[in-house]
Parts: sequence; structure tokens; C-alpha cells
Amino acid sequence: MTDFKFQIAKLKPNSKRILIIAVVLIIIGINSIIYFNWPREKEAQLIEEEPVIAMAPLGEFEIENPKMTVPLKKAEISEEVIQLTVSSTGFEPKEFTVKTGQPISLTLTSLNKGTHILKFDSPELERIQIAIAGTTRGISFIAPDAGDYVFFCSIPGHRESGEEGIMHVK
Repeated sequence: MTDFKFQIAKLKPNSKRILIIAVVLIIIGINSIIYFNWPREKEAQLIEEEPVIAMAPLGEFEIENPKMTVPLKKAEISEEVIQLTVSSTGFEPKEFTVKTGQPISLTLTSLNKGTHILKFDSPELERIQIAIAGTTRGISFIAPDAGDYVFFCSIPGHRESGEEGIMHVK
């Protein structure tokens, strides 16, 4: 180390300036390489968008990613919730009406121990489904554009035996 200091001290003033400039340029070069080679995906991951949350009778939900609730008790369900039941004879009520663009909550109660999966027969509502087996569960979502939307049980044979209904959106 002392030899290095001694050699720097022996340099002419112009050589010292050149050495300092070279060291500064090397540091700038290294920083530039690091900055311009930083993967842009990592920056995108660091800036994650917050999900858009809406409020419905069953509580808060993510508009773009509605999820089924945990099993519910009757006392936890308000009168504003559209309450459906299902059995081997079908859904009750078979039809209901909602307003377009409004947050709505549906519950589905199984009247038997069989498994039932409520789905809609529409690409707009493909993320909406409730799967139950002898329980009550719910889901909240934003009502789509005006129209009639068929819902059904997707368990093989259930739709054919009458497990189907219509959601009217006005």
C-alpha cells in the first residue's frame, strides 16, 4: 500500500489529474451499465397497482377478481342479498332482477348434501361462480350490461335436470 502511495506521489501533476479523471469515468461507466441493464420488469413489479375495491351487501370485494365467500350463517346475510337455494329440483327463485352497473351479492344455499356449482352462461360473467356442498356461500360482483343472463349448475347432469335460472339486468 505504501508503494502505491509513493508511486502516486511521484506522478507529475498532469498525470494525477488524468488518473483522477480516469477513476471518475470508470465509476460513471459502472453506474451507467448497472442503470441501463436493470431489468424493467423488476421496476414494474415494484409498482404494483392496487386492486379496485367496491362495496356490496356481503362486504368489500375486488371488482376485477371477485371471490366466493367462506361458508356463511343465515344471520350473516342481510336482506339486500339475493338469496338462492338449490336442490336436485333446481334453483329457487329461478329468476331475479338487478340494476346494471350496481354491486350485487348472491348467496347460494344447498338444500341437500350434493355438490352444486353456480356459473353464468356468459363470457362477461365467467369469473363468477359459487361452489357448495351442503353449505351457504356468496359472491359479490358488478351487474353487467342490460340483458338476460342464464345461470346454471355446472355439475354434469344437473343443468339437464332443471338446475338453471335467469338473472335479468335492467
